[in-house]
Amino acid sequence: DAEPSVRQSVAHHAACPLKTLQKLATDKFPTVRAAVVTNAALDQTSLLKLADDEVVAVAQLAARRGDLSQIGQEKLAAHKSYMVRRVLAGNPSLEPALAVKLAADESSIVRAAMARNATIPEAVAAKLAADGEEKIRQELALNSAVPSQILALLAKDSSDDVLFALAHNRNTSKPVLVELSRFFDGVLRRKLLARPDLPPEGYKIIASNAGDSLKLVVAAAANCPDEVLTSIALERDPDLRAEVAENAKTSADVLERLLVDPSVDVRAAMAGRKALAPEFLKRLSQDKYGGVRAVIAARTDVPPEILLTLSKDGDAVVRRSVAANPAAPAATLSELSKDEEMWISGALPPWFGKQKQ
Repeated sequence: DAEPSVRQSVAHHAACPLKTLQKLATDKFPTVRAAVVTNAALDQTSLLKLADDEVVAVAQLAARRGDLSQIGQEKLAAHKSYMVRRVLAGNPSLEPALAVKLAADESSIVRAAMARNATIPEAVAAKLAADGEEKIRQELALNSAVPSQILALLAKDSSDDVLFALAHNRNTSKPVLVELSRFFDGVLRRKLLARPDLPPEGYKIIASNAGDSLKLVVAAAANCPDEVLTSIALERDPDLRAEVAENAKTSADVLERLLVDPSVDVRAAMAGRKALAPEFLKRLSQDKYGGVRAVIAARTDVPPEILLTLSKDGDAVVRRSVAANPAAPAATLSELSKDEEMWISGALPPWFGKQKQ
């Protein structure tokens, strides 16, 4: 067909006969030859020829193929264009010997692609860990396929970017995470605290010398160990104690102490916890500060008798919270419908008005 786009579509088609593919592999249009390279039915002989294609984009597609023979890989590893060598360096099916060669490529872009390779050999990773280019070591530190012993070597790197990359790598070992927690960089430490696998020792190290803003992050962490939460609960800053009061892992002993904390903000934070023991609900419902009682009055897990008591509270904000509570019993709502404050009765659910009619 005289139309290149038609020949391109034919070359792409999975059912295209091999003889047709071989013919199209010599097409004068590079878009057609590129389509041929991507067809899984292409034979190795034709693939080798296309690996020598004068158009870089076609050779790149050949370099990406996982079934490219060793001879084809050797050809492309010596290709004059670093763009082709870069694609080959990222090929998971790359021969180990060629991986070693590309790890020493004159182009840092090629070496960076090698550092990202999902099947990077240990010897190649070790070589790249000593690369003079920071970007190469950073890419290596991000690669989850790199053996843990190589990642441990990178933990001693002088580059902050390499250390940040290690903090991101899901396969960075726990001992390395603990070592990284010793660095004082706040951004790095926040990345560590965001990980679900940071060991307790890492939390302890960070909390021991962190500023208040970072301690807030520690206290809010879902896996913060009890020992660290207990320590932060003794801090002078009420914001820190409030964060501990909200943490689901805070022990009952610590919560007992925070229940009578002198700071209203801390007690209010505790009142807003997702889970509260019945005894804590009762005691907070009797808090001297109306704001704390209002938080309790809005909870759907409060026993009916507590809601009834709060519906008679002297603070109108507390009564309104009860009125807006979907768990409030009809009898309690009935009492609130008679409240002298119109804005309270206006908070009653629509279904209650219909029920009265």
